[in-house]
Amino acid sequence: MRIEFKKAADGRHVVACERANGTQTWSRVQAAIVSHDFVHWALETTLGLRRGFWGLVASGWNLTAFVEPGATKLLPEEAAWTEFAVAAIWRDSWGQAPLDADGVIEELALRAEMHGWKTQRSISEADLARIRTCIAELNARWLAVEPGGSLALVFDEQDPTRSSFA
Repeated sequence: MRIEFKKAADGRHVVACERANGTQTWSRVQAAIVSHDFVHWALETTLGLRRGFWGLVASGWNLTAFVEPGATKLLPEEAAWTEFAVAAIWRDSWGQAPLDADGVIEELALRAEMHGWKTQRSISEADLARIRTCIAELNARWLAVEPGGSLALVFDEQDPTRSSFA
């Protein structure tokens, strides 16, 4: 799936996706959502998650479906886990101290217990370092995009670890 982040001068950017089958979805988003989507990209491609946010979009979910009332109740377990992992990793964007891998794992274990998830995933320090490096690279590339320009990514839904910049 091709993902294109289009930068607007007014801060109301557009995320547009074209799936392998040719169908499309798009949404206007604020700058903070672009950053949030980058964290999803980094996490899901580093860990090879096929049923996270980008995997669901590739499988047919529309971008706007995620903000509809009750959408979180429809998420598969991996996608719900991904949302909480993104929040645990992205917390430094809210002015909170970043968590190390043990802190992220502890936060996710708490969430798993609260939600009754069957599976536990782990994030190593090396994984977390790769995720944060990818986030920094995406943010740097996005910062270099002029208004009217775009940043494109290719999400490989069969093997997310093979995803790339377009």
